[in-house]
Amino acid sequence: GAVLFGLAPNEEAASHVRATPKIAVLSAPKKCVLFTDDRSQEERPPDIAVTAYSMGKVHPSLPLTGAVCLATATSIPGTVAFELRSQMQGLSSGQSPRSQSRNQGQEVCMVQRSGKTSADVQITYPEMKVESVCVSRTAQRLFEGNVMLKG
Repeated sequence: GAVLFGLAPNEEAASHVRATPKIAVLSAPKKCVLFTDDRSQEERPPDIAVTAYSMGKVHPSLPLTGAVCLATATSIPGTVAFELRSQMQGLSSGQSPRSQSRNQGQEVCMVQRSGKTSADVQITYPEMKVESVCVSRTAQRLFEGNVMLKG
């Protein structure tokens, strides 16, 4: 990736650089049930599914910088992410996902291998000025166990 982007002259040089390009594949999300901290089910469908790649391998989660960029892109007409999100919500091209007024925040829910990431995107329309993006995420439980103490 770094060579193709012109960030390194060859693969040998690219292997010595830690900050190689990260890419992401976007797709329509599959219906899923997510669990909140109190173990209640959350049925809200995600807006977009994403698989991130870093250094040629699938990244287990969506890096926060990628989440900010993707959430913003899903809110800006004309981007691939916006069009995919609009199609998922049954809107025609050019209509805005969810409700958005001149400066209203909209929540974008992105799902990836390790859980979901939500972002609140504040954009001023029609100027397309990004005012702020606030990100939060959940992760799947990776381990649960018990510790026995001798007493």
